[in-house]
Amino acid sequence: MKALPGKYASILLLCCLPLLMLPLIRLLAGFNGLYGQDSHAFYQAAMELNELLRGEATDINFFWPYVYPLSAAPWFSSPIPGDLVMQMTCCSALAGCLVFSGLILRNLFPEQVKWSLVYLIIIIFLSPYFFRGGYLVMSDMPAAFFILAALHFMIRSLDSGKRLFLFTAMLFSLLAFFTRYQTALLLAVPLFYTWIRSLRQKDWWPPVLAAILAVGGFFLFWWMQGFGSRGFTAHPYLTEWNPLNFFRNEFHSADGAQHYRLPNLLYAFSLLYHPAWLMAGIFMLVFIRKNQFTGKIIILLFIPLLLYILFLAGIPFQNQRFLLIALPVFGIWMYPAFYRLMEQIRFPRLRTLLLVILAAGQSGMIIWSGKDFVKLNHKEREIAATLKQICPEESRLYVFDLEPALKTYGIRNPMQNIWTREYPGFEKGSMVILNTRKLEPQWTGRNPAINWEKMKKENNPLLITDFGHGWELYELR
Repeated sequence: MKALPGKYASILLLCCLPLLMLPLIRLLAGFNGLYGQDSHAFYQAAMELNELLRGEATDINFFWPYVYPLSAAPWFSSPIPGDLVMQMTCCSALAGCLVFSGLILRNLFPEQVKWSLVYLIIIIFLSPYFFRGGYLVMSDMPAAFFILAALHFMIRSLDSGKRLFLFTAMLFSLLAFFTRYQTALLLAVPLFYTWIRSLRQKDWWPPVLAAILAVGGFFLFWWMQGFGSRGFTAHPYLTEWNPLNFFRNEFHSADGAQHYRLPNLLYAFSLLYHPAWLMAGIFMLVFIRKNQFTGKIIILLFIPLLLYILFLAGIPFQNQRFLLIALPVFGIWMYPAFYRLMEQIRFPRLRTLLLVILAAGQSGMIIWSGKDFVKLNHKEREIAATLKQICPEESRLYVFDLEPALKTYGIRNPMQNIWTREYPGFEKGSMVILNTRKLEPQWTGRNPAINWEKMKKENNPLLITDFGHGWELYELR
């Protein structure tokens, strides 16, 4: 295996790889990046922001931060399909993550760059869950990009003392927070450390000015979006965070009853051992050394990672997607262990064989981890196409879990979500679309299951279409 090629050739390669995969994913898998409620909510937010920018709307109703949908919104006026714009944004962010990860590795480990390109491609880019996140219409990958950009400029500020790097680091930190709130846990400690170091220099006013601008930007966002009842302070992330959740694997919330195989603490540490994150992670653990817990490494990488993992362990649910923004940071911290592992294998052909096997294994797991997303994406489009054919636009639709997707694909029928409340009755002749397999046991005794049982008792639903995998369309009589 040859050593790392030139810096700019490496950057070009890391930029091209994710972008070259995009047409294959869209054409071969037929996947446009949209799946589930959150993904379609981002798409709808981008559409509404586009209308706002064109003066066709005066307000937008969106819970999450605006940066990701706002970055795509202006393009919704172009001939390019909106889903392609938003998927390209995430794909470009994935490329940016690889580039900034490479730059950070060069800065933190200048004597160990030999295997960095191999590491970035096989271990990071082909990490199954991380790869998948680069082609989903979600804010996770843009947030990861902003985190890495901020860390890169923090390191440049610490190394050179140039104040422009501090300003740039703060800008990217704000953009990260405005993209996903949780990024604050990964950036607060390194940013504060960088700011304090800058403050110790002769000219004290640039870091003070940078802090004032950062606080001003934060409060501007506070004013634009609000952190009250519809903001993040009211979210279960914070209101129901509890250290006792570290040891629980069953939760009851507005999302129904959730039972997981592992307690939260083990789930939160899954970056260490889960093959869909780092297939070689278990082997690299053996080569961790104490110099990974010293100096800038512990402040910029290890402490933020530990804070974020403990935060995830304390929230009352599990979602592997939440670990995505931490994966490249964790990958950077683990790189010296990978370098030692590669150097321990003395036979070049054996080393090459093991890397090929690892790349093949992770590629296979990429297909495995993405198939359910592709199936749901195809099912959402199939259901919307069927409704357009057989359901008059004036017919009322009672829906569960599909309302955002149906709006994305042009369904204009009046819709009522059976999750929001318990209905006293239902309109005869209306349609019901839901996944009956999802109702039990997760929603037993909650609005979706209660409403469905009431429909069956009072309206004798007639099955119109069975879409498979539990998705069914009924007419109420």
